[in-house]
Amino acid sequence: MALVVTKSPLFKRLGDETVKLVVTSLCEHPRIFTVHKQLLCQKIPYFDKMFNGPFAEGTTQSATLHEDDPLAVESMLGWVYLDKIEIVDDGGSLYLNRYIHLFSLAEKYHITTLAD
Repeated sequence: MALVVTKSPLFKRLGDETVKLVVTSLCEHPRIFTVHKQLLCQKIPYFDKMFNGPFAEGTTQSATLHEDDPLAVESMLGWVYLDKIEIVDDGGSLYLNRYIHLFSLAEKYHITTLAD
């Protein structure tokens, strides 16, 4: 009897390929996020065009985000994977700033559902 391996719905949604998002601003060392390409491109058309189009990022499967806040990118990716926004309340202004930076990121990459 042959063993048949099928992908679960989760792994079908994630896909097999990953891409790297390198965030260089507001941090001493770049933050590198490895993300499932299929999921990222389904949720954010901007990245679909970037990684599946005729751009250098499509060849390298890596993009450098020079002007983005790494914590906002982290929150955006949390939304990509979990369909919700998770920001830990530190009890101060940093908490509000993360929402503002996340909203700015959503506007920049035309992610209307995240901005809403």
